Amino acid sequence: MKMTMKIAIATIGGILLIGSMNLAAEAASSRSISDITLKTAAAKPKTMTEGEKLEKAEQERIEKLLEKIRMIPISCMSAMN
Repeated sequence: MKMTMKIAIATIGGILLIGSMNLAAEAASSRSISDITLKTAAAKPKTMTEGEKLEKAEQERIEKLLEKIRMIPISCMSAMN
């Protein structure tokens, strides 16, 4: 083989090797970051804020109203119109 062909093959092989190591390093770092994020999220106790409490109370109130509406007979509803 000619010397230039050997150098070209060695260069391409080196580029591929370095590229694969770079991909492996990025994959390893992204896994560790996502693991840290998941562990941190799981460790924090979630407390309801005042807004969430108000929203939940409003949803319960709406559910009660919907149940009352469902209990009204259909004949009474048509008489209301």
